[in-house]
Amino acid sequence: MYFFRIQHRHVLQAADRHRQALAGARQQGVRKVVGGGGKKGWQPGDFPFAIKTLFHDVKIAALRVQVEALFRGELRSHGRHSRKDEALRQNRRALTSNAIAMTPLRAAPAPGLIFDTHLEHFDRDVIEASHTLPILVDFWADWCPPCRALTPLLERVIAHHAGRIHMAKVEVDEGANMKLAGRYGLRGFPTVLLFVKGEIVGRFSSTKPEHWVHEFIAEHTDIA
Repeated sequence: MYFFRIQHRHVLQAADRHRQALAGARQQGVRKVVGGGGKKGWQPGDFPFAIKTLFHDVKIAALRVQVEALFRGELRSHGRHSRKDEALRQNRRALTSNAIAMTPLRAAPAPGLIFDTHLEHFDRDVIEASHTLPILVDFWADWCPPCRALTPLLERVIAHHAGRIHMAKVEVDEGANMKLAGRYGLRGFPTVLLFVKGEIVGRFSSTKPEHWVHEFIAEHTDIA
């Protein structure tokens, strides 16, 4: 805010100095137009000079008004605030509200169905645990938009199966987890591996429709 005040003052001071410098020139030019200034009759270039100084004054006045309005926070786009723009903004707000209202609530999985794991505990949490029930492993990264899109979908699928399958989440950029990506030959994220009885029975990458994930699990396990 302090910087803006300094810029505002400097612009106004520059406009004042420019206007004062042109004042004498404008008066001299007007005298030339009417035949004054010690010269007789019309001189070539007198009228264009007078018109030019007039336009300078108009531009300075407009600049001063805009700067003061900007300083007060009253400047609008191109100096206008049309009803059409306001109507468009209201429509966007209405569409956003409707979209939020129509978004289905995320099914909340029971505690323990979804958990984080790391390189150090992967064999215990995934390999050994998959001898008891299937384990879906989601390899993801925080900087990856498809990963963030896939996560809630996988959570709904896990919640739907009500404990018959668990999901481990591996953030590849955390600690030494990237070694797991190398171990299983992952080429991109998100990548999902399905472990059954200590072995990988299926995998897929990128986002998929929710019904596709249900079919993927049914194809590789006895979970209907």
